[in-house]
Amino acid sequence: MNNDFELAGSLKFIGLTDLIQLLGTNRSTGTLRIITQYIEESAFIYFRDGNPIDSSVGLLTGIDALNSVFGWLDGEFQFKEEQIDAKNVIKQGRMSIILDALRLLDDGEIEKVGPGSVAAKISDTPDSPFIIPLIKGPLVDYISVVDEEIFFDNEKILEESMHGQWIWVILSGVVEIFKETLDGRKTICTLGEGAFVGSLLSLLSNEYSRGATAVAIGRVVLGVLDSQRLSVEYARTSFKFRQIIKSFEKRLNQVTGQLFNNSGTDFQIDENINADEPLIKQDDDDESLYLITQGKAFVVQKKSSANILLATLCKGDFVGRIQFFNTMHEPYSASVFASKDLTVEKLDVTALKKEYNQISTTFKNLLEHTANCLAVTTNRVCNLS
Repeated sequence: MNNDFELAGSLKFIGLTDLIQLLGTNRSTGTLRIITQYIEESAFIYFRDGNPIDSSVGLLTGIDALNSVFGWLDGEFQFKEEQIDAKNVIKQGRMSIILDALRLLDDGEIEKVGPGSVAAKISDTPDSPFIIPLIKGPLVDYISVVDEEIFFDNEKILEESMHGQWIWVILSGVVEIFKETLDGRKTICTLGEGAFVGSLLSLLSNEYSRGATAVAIGRVVLGVLDSQRLSVEYARTSFKFRQIIKSFEKRLNQVTGQLFNNSGTDFQIDENINADEPLIKQDDDDESLYLITQGKAFVVQKKSSANILLATLCKGDFVGRIQFFNTMHEPYSASVFASKDLTVEKLDVTALKKEYNQISTTFKNLLEHTANCLAVTTNRVCNLS
């Protein structure tokens, strides 16, 4: 490894998908340079707070340049931490970038450069006609780990509808998250090292029931998190910060539910919805964040000819952009339509960001994990729709 760089290696050892997740979950700022013997020009990807904001390869720039690099099957990378002056040209969250690029690669719209082929398959269910990445996390913060548990192939870690307050972090191995349906077992996502098994909501109530089943794929080692410590930390956050966390989990539950029915397709705007002026328009650069105080809000993604309902939100939920999360929802990938009686309170994003910066690394990683799961599940719903 070159000592002038914080991270360097081969794409054969760690691919671009894993690199983006690693730099993202560690909230890195700097320049990722990738070279390959098959392309004359180097690729440059610029990160700010873990998010790709611009890229260049020869004459290509922005998202087109970044997408092209997913086709590089061989090469070397170097990441250098430094301040980035580039404008935020790429608006999508990193998980959205990964999912879109892998779909384009699978469809043959990104040229493969180099020997071999891409092996990036997660779900083996017949209703999954697209590739999704393994959801990983950052390096484990062992301060919050109080015990270790080992599970073997196909052994259940937690079961849908059962109660429990435990949350685990994956130290090694892969975990499948699925639901049992009338058509059999259907995979929601698959988790790798650094990802979490369990929900933050399980910390809040003894009556919380698990929303899915988790099983080990091969041998899995899990770290048991200090639930009491996390509960105390959660209780010390402000009321509005806690509301955002609850609403965040609510979105994930609703989007996950869309995988098992068709209610997400063809969202109909009726006389009770203000159709002329959405609260937030898809693809806008609106940085606002709101707390709903009355009425309902509908998060809708327009894709091709379909209007896909992702979430129905009400009093106590948030809508808008959370600068320290990438939800793959509004504003860049979804609109927010309002019921005619909707009222909202504009939130102080600066104060929330300050509060976020003060929480522990493990708590941040848990929230980041929820955002990644939301992005992956949203992408799957939209593709199936």
